[in-house]
Amino acid sequence: MTFIKRPAPELLTFKNWYTSVSAALDGSGYPSGTYSDFQPSKKIALESEGGKLKVKSFDLTMTVLKERSWIINAKATPALLEHERLHFMIAICVGRDAHEDAHSETASTAAELQSGIETLLKEARDRAQQISDRYDDETDHGTRPAQQAVWDARIRRWYSTGFKEW
Repeated sequence: MTFIKRPAPELLTFKNWYTSVSAALDGSGYPSGTYSDFQPSKKIALESEGGKLKVKSFDLTMTVLKERSWIINAKATPALLEHERLHFMIAICVGRDAHEDAHSETASTAAELQSGIETLLKEARDRAQQISDRYDDETDHGTRPAQQAVWDARIRRWYSTGFKEW
């Protein structure tokens, strides 16, 4: 079972992963928007244990959705890029946990197991969005340096040591 990050956060740049725009695509008035998603492999290997099916292996790719992510070029700063990278790192942390949690899923049929995994991933997407929204609220989208520093340390700790204690 492989968890893939595409790109690695340190390789996320405005030039390679964002569409250059003159105004916020989402109408927010903010200088950038990062969108990411979990993309599970089409094939999930299953095994039987105690009369139940469980996940033996599957790949989950966490990726920036390049076609939806944007930057107002005139506002592209290193600090803004770092703020956006941290949004992606939040999603990676949640995705990594969901990938691990998939091992706990059991069901009587392959269809039920697939449905359980889809539910798990939907809940993970919702959780990543909630945390990302809180991050933006508390940092005012990266414009409060003291709060940005607090979140930077928090997210990097989650990224390096695990996230389950949220």
